Amino acid sequence: MILELEVEGAFAIRRRRPDACLIFVDAPLPELERRLRIRATEISGEIEMRLRIAEAQRRERWMFDHVILNDDAGRAADELYATIRLEIARRGGSSVPA
Repeated sequence: MILELEVEGAFAIRRRRPDACLIFVDAPLPELERRLRIRATEISGEIEMRLRIAEAQRRERWMFDHVILNDDAGRAADELYATIRLEIARRGGSSVPA
């Protein structure tokens, strides 16, 4: 099962399932700000709040099993897929297509 969660949600899963694999997808804060401004779905104050939240969450990334840098969407997606395949194989799960 793959879940997309905020940091606290990931930690809640880890408390219930210590064997869960947590993957933190990170982006440099300037890149995150650029993406938020291009998306234009938040007002300036909301962007600043989102960046503060992201900065706080980044301090918790050391508690995750893997960290993937999302500075390039294609490369990050490839790395995420490879990481998931690795974890499934490591845990003796069924094969995932290449």
